[in-house]
Amino acid sequence: MGRRLRIAAGLLLFLAEVVILALQPVQGQGDTAAIAAGEVRTMATGVHQDKHTTTFTLKGHPPDAVPTLTVHDGEKDLSRWLLVAEYAGDETSQRLSYMGVEMYPARLLTFTWQVGEEQVTGEYLYIHPNFSFAWQMEQRGPFVFYHTGTLNDDFAAEWTAIYHWLGAELEMEPVERVIYLLPDQGSLTRALGSDPLITNVAGLWVNRLEAILTSTNFSPAALRVIMAHEFVHAYLANDNPPWWEEGIARWFELRYLARFGPLRFSAEGLRVFEGLEQEMAEQPVYLMRINHSQKSPLDPYTVGYSFCSFVESRWGEERLTRLAATAARKPLREAVVEVLEQSLDEVEVAWQEYVRSGAMLEGLTGQ
Repeated sequence: MGRRLRIAAGLLLFLAEVVILALQPVQGQGDTAAIAAGEVRTMATGVHQDKHTTTFTLKGHPPDAVPTLTVHDGEKDLSRWLLVAEYAGDETSQRLSYMGVEMYPARLLTFTWQVGEEQVTGEYLYIHPNFSFAWQMEQRGPFVFYHTGTLNDDFAAEWTAIYHWLGAELEMEPVERVIYLLPDQGSLTRALGSDPLITNVAGLWVNRLEAILTSTNFSPAALRVIMAHEFVHAYLANDNPPWWEEGIARWFELRYLARFGPLRFSAEGLRVFEGLEQEMAEQPVYLMRINHSQKSPLDPYTVGYSFCSFVESRWGEERLTRLAATAARKPLREAVVEVLEQSLDEVEVAWQEYVRSGAMLEGLTGQ
């Protein structure tokens, strides 16, 4: 029994010796920067958001380290919006300016902390303070949806079909798009701002965000119109005059609806074009002066659609479609010369005569 105790005590002393040696600085040839086993660290990330900034933190790095942070929205690098880093021992924080993401109702951000050769990555769903809903992110076909539980299979399937149809018509490759489905039109109105002229907008394409915003509290038929219109902007938006961008979107939107049956303009819709004809009869209407601030019948939708109808009547659908695709990559004036082989000023004179003569209304009513 005493011999067994002596053996056990010897083993314990041996193990204690091994532990003590393991805790000693490890010396290698020429190695003076020894690292003690007790200094091994586990780095952890955190994110906090307030009304003005989103703060990213990294804890557990060596106190003398200088971590760097990059933040991305998809392929967009948002790092230029990062504010000066703050250090506190083994914790570093850095803020993303509110301006960097202020228009996004919600957005999945990815971030990477770099500490020497080590990287720590993470994801964070940024939510705009004005849109603090229970956002869900979901990928369906060519779309990344941010929604609040209102997305369904029928919506996703029909919108995908519209999007691919437009791509085929324009001979343009569909690419991934972001779509925000806000829970109600009031939320959409807040997203647009306080301009009284746009409070009735049902959907919009935002160039800077490269995203579509709409609400799902419209009928399926209305959503079909909204999405067809906004998908045209997604394909063609190129900072061309508003009357062109809205006119060609309206033209394609109605062309898509014609697949489901003959189109008939309502009496109210026809009165708008009658008003445009009257305006033209009284004084010239200059295309390049038309903008979003003007009311019906000189709004960009009415003027632009009448221009597209004229081009279709003179050159045909195929040429108008080619003009649309060309104007997506170069200024409209240049596109008109390339596709229609006339200057925009020459086409404008002929367009005014088309409206003033009553030919436009005849085309709309089929008379």
